[in-house]
Amino acid sequence: MLIKSISFFSILTIMISCNAKQPHSKIEIEIDSMASIDQAIIAKIENSTFPDREDLLSEQQSILRENTLRAKGILKEFGYPGTDKVSKETSTNFWLIVQHSDHDIEFQKEVLSILAKEVKLGHALVIDYAYLLDRVRVNEGLPQIYGTQVYYDSLNNPQPKNVENPDGLDSIRKSVGLEPISQYLQLLKASRLKVGDTIKGNFIITN
Repeated sequence: MLIKSISFFSILTIMISCNAKQPHSKIEIEIDSMASIDQAIIAKIENSTFPDREDLLSEQQSILRENTLRAKGILKEFGYPGTDKVSKETSTNFWLIVQHSDHDIEFQKEVLSILAKEVKLGHALVIDYAYLLDRVRVNEGLPQIYGTQVYYDSLNNPQPKNVENPDGLDSIRKSVGLEPISQYLQLLKASRLKVGDTIKGNFIITN
């Protein structure tokens, strides 16, 4: 009888555990899908030519706005999807969506504040925070800290947008696990992005 009771309790515990994780799994699938759509439209733009590119750029803006709207809903309903709630990949995918929400700087700033706390708790990557901080500062007309945001000069060479401390940039980048700025720029140049974007890991980041 005791064995049966223990077995029933074990099964019940597993069922409760699975049910508890199920909503998280749904959120992961949704966030991952949003990021996949984000990257797919960028890939289409990269491989397009005028005038098709104009239509794709318009489509991209619609996708970005839809993703931002849903990301706001996820944040409100679920809280920040850090690695304590979702996979590392999904957490970074959520960051990507926010990174591309340039039409809503206030939302980016809201998430940046939350992300700072998540990094301290070990639930988010400091590199994600660095990229978003630079993004917000550039969007507000301020010099960036880590030099992650670039423009392309007349020779199509990537150059960091205005940086707060150019002389100490490599040291500042190293503090969050980023490569030296020269290596980063070489990587961007080698990638030969057609629309002047940047990259982070496997992601193409729009500028």
